[in-house]
Amino acid sequence: MKAIILCLACSFCCASFGQKFAPNFSQWRTNFSWSGTGGPGMPFTSNNTILSTIIGDTIVGGDTLQIIHELNEELTPSYSFYECYYYLKLDSKRLYAGLHVDSLEIVYDFNLNIGDSFVQKVSYGVSYDEFDTLLVTSVDSVEIGGVLRKRIIFNDFSAYIHDYDLFLNRIGMMWVEGIGDLHYGFALRPSTRYNLLSTWELNCFTEYSFPIYGDCAPASLNEETNLGLRVYPNPANQQITFDFKDALSTNATITIFSANGQLISNTKTLNTSQTTINLENWNTGFYFYQIQFENGLTEEGKFVVE
Repeated sequence: MKAIILCLACSFCCASFGQKFAPNFSQWRTNFSWSGTGGPGMPFTSNNTILSTIIGDTIVGGDTLQIIHELNEELTPSYSFYECYYYLKLDSKRLYAGLHVDSLEIVYDFNLNIGDSFVQKVSYGVSYDEFDTLLVTSVDSVEIGGVLRKRIIFNDFSAYIHDYDLFLNRIGMMWVEGIGDLHYGFALRPSTRYNLLSTWELNCFTEYSFPIYGDCAPASLNEETNLGLRVYPNPANQQITFDFKDALSTNATITIFSANGQLISNTKTLNTSQTTINLENWNTGFYFYQIQFENGLTEEGKFVVE
């Protein structure tokens, strides 16, 4: 069964300026993995896809903060997704972020120049109160999406690389204004963004639904899944079709959840090659489906309603 965890943040009060880091509806997709121990001391690796979207503004104390929606889809070792909302504050080219507007932490400082340092919180093992000092080695401008943006490049991770061979391929941060880090993506939690047991990779970034870096178009599900099922079209508009003609079984239950975990639809199929679901009154956004076949096998995936 799909595990769905919803974490919602509450607003309090905080001073902020009306500046914005990126336009509303900007979107980042980041690949994230980390290693841990589960069960009776058995090691595992968790692979995740994180989709972050600026969904609008909120007024706090007469000032404007941006709200970012984060959807963390854990692919392995077990499937689940986590939904959170963060607040962004851009103050004199310094970006702060956090779950609560009264406890934001700095994640970027675009005032830095060559030779300046940036102190970041890092976690190593179970410790979350360590800090690393990184030095700026280069400052220039780079043209991305037809716009010149300031770029700040740091040295490698020096202070907390305890095992040089294990982290040999790690590279320093590369910040670009209005985007974030081109190496590590737009991660909003300083204590985990550069956890030395983790890896982050920015996959794509869009502004106004236009690809600026990579391509954030949703993955197409028009091709067959592992069990021979076809789900199309994706993105969908008026309807979506589940095609069982090449599947191992045509008897199944199709369960669909919204992005916040609400049960939207539960449909049983009996001896039919196709099942079409009407989406006319559905809200736009991501949806997740789980198909339980009569032989006990399951198929999971997602689609977008435009």
